[in-house]
Amino acid sequence: MTLTSFFYDFSHLDRDWFQKFFDLLSAELGDDVAVLQFDRGSFHTIKTLDCPENIMPIFQPPHSPELNPIERFWEFLRSFP
Repeated sequence: MTLTSFFYDFSHLDRDWFQKFFDLLSAELGDDVAVLQFDRGSFHTIKTLDCPENIMPIFQPPHSPELNPIERFWEFLRSFP
């Protein structure tokens, strides 16, 4: 198993850009498979997205900020005076 990171910076996020992210990540993965955890943001759950076969999305339960890593980061930042 190879652990890697993939980052792409967009000017904003909507259905078209999220699809572009999927397409870029899929191409980068090649024959590998990625399991991605998503919250239930509107652009994550659009039914018209074409999810490539080598990307497996899993969705957090509603109202579960404790499962979102960025929430722990925001909590850390708020701890500073």
